[in-house]
Amino acid sequence: MLIAGATAVGRPTEELEALGRFGAERTCDKRYDNPFVILYFFSRALHKLPPEAAEPIATRIAAAEPNGALEYALAACGLLYWKRIPNLSCISALLDSQMDTGGWERRGFYHGGRTRCRDGSLAEQHPDTPHWGSEALTTVFCLEALARWTSMSQQ
Repeated sequence: MLIAGATAVGRPTEELEALGRFGAERTCDKRYDNPFVILYFFSRALHKLPPEAAEPIATRIAAAEPNGALEYALAACGLLYWKRIPNLSCISALLDSQMDTGGWERRGFYHGGRTRCRDGSLAEQHPDTPHWGSEALTTVFCLEALARWTSMSQQ
């Protein structure tokens, strides 16, 4: 994992890889419940590891079914970090969902959190838990995905 410009290999990297391998992305964090957000974080943090580290995460991203521009962008970016080109339908969905203003629809990225149980697990999210996001945040991820896809496609 890349930390402040230095490569550190050890326990944190192994734990991130294990979360990616075993599909714990919905329950590994108190404040991020969208698996596409977590898989994006994993991909960005782990992409410099050997190619075999990519397989479980990239396979899950490729098999997932995004819902909305934010999830399509996060899925595309996750795959691109592993040097895999996303399906053209993913890129088309991003382009088709761009609003007339030039941005993309606001979607929840971060939420108010869940209670940690005594056993260390996280309780189910309360239905009234707020989610935060913005058009600007979604737009940044969409632009990252399209720019990186364009760059990789031209190589």
